[in-house]
Amino acid sequence: MPTRSVISFVLFSFSIGVMAVLTPFFAPLWMEQQGITPEQWGLIVSLAMIGKIIFVVFICELSDKHGSRKPFIILSSGLAALLVVGLYEVNQIFTIGIIWFAVFLLMGSLIPLSDALLLTSLKHDSKASYNVLRSCLSFSYLVFAFVGGWILESYGLDNWPILSSVSLVLVFVCTLFTPNSLTPVAENLKSPMLAVLKLPWLKPFILVAALIWASHVSLMVFAPIFWKSLGIQESDFGILLAAGIIPEIIIFFIYRRFTSKIRPTLALLVSALFSALRWVLTAHATSLEEMALVQTLHGFTFAVSHAAVIEFLRINVPPQLRSSGQAVYDVIAVTAAPAVAATFIGVVYQHSAQYAFYTTAFIALLALIPAIYILTCKSHYGT
Repeated sequence: MPTRSVISFVLFSFSIGVMAVLTPFFAPLWMEQQGITPEQWGLIVSLAMIGKIIFVVFICELSDKHGSRKPFIILSSGLAALLVVGLYEVNQIFTIGIIWFAVFLLMGSLIPLSDALLLTSLKHDSKASYNVLRSCLSFSYLVFAFVGGWILESYGLDNWPILSSVSLVLVFVCTLFTPNSLTPVAENLKSPMLAVLKLPWLKPFILVAALIWASHVSLMVFAPIFWKSLGIQESDFGILLAAGIIPEIIIFFIYRRFTSKIRPTLALLVSALFSALRWVLTAHATSLEEMALVQTLHGFTFAVSHAAVIEFLRINVPPQLRSSGQAVYDVIAVTAAPAVAATFIGVVYQHSAQYAFYTTAFIALLALIPAIYILTCKSHYGT
């Protein structure tokens, strides 16, 4: 691949990471400043997640029917950037909720579409493979988690909408200079999403991934609360974030060397075991140092599982269904499974934080059942 194309893909991946941290990561803090209560914010997020499921399916199917991902990324990032700026002009909770709902839908479509674009454009065995560029995304997430926090602390949380908008504009601009790899048009299919779900072994494989993602609800929702209960200061959260993302970057970078040697389902099985270990150790951590050590397992619990799913989809999903394949993964495993798990894990957490982490460990272990089923019944390396 020409050096210019590689650079464009690196910048594109970097921009997605910047957007992923500056837009949703700091949104709750800004919303709180506007007088939105945790209960109201929870309702907004819940409705947005439901809307995202429908919208991601719609836009990914549309992109498959056009055989192109780039125009939809440009459209989504551009509209989201304009909407975020609009938050400056409103102060009513209902209007803020409507705008964020639309932003969340548009922003939520960028990850599966960008993954589909990279998978259709990059050779998996090249130095500029998907996993290598995914490490660039993780690196930008790490850097701008600190940079974004410093900017908002120095210049005020009021500036979050403009900072978020700039990150979305960055995605818009970088996408313009990214090569647009076309695929055959899925025009004869009534629903590309249903066509993906009918592919052999996809449903049990996605179930494994969904259970692992469901166990990560502890990290996405309850871990910061637990950290504070241990007496860890918010200023030290960056250390815990770095302890998790640095191993993630390393694993993404080197994973391509193992894609031909390890079956995706076996990688998921290993990830499930590490996930269970992680949440049990989290339940017994008592200090910043212990939590930082536990956080290093994030590379095995997230990076390995995500890379394995991408490898499975690359092998088993036809190019003309690339976006819909990513949508299945995003909607079922990344969005719906954690949302369902969060409801009953929250009830357990109210009674005991330790039991909540034990429960998430048990959910991770449940992933072993469909994983062993696939490994036992199907010998093909692509599963």
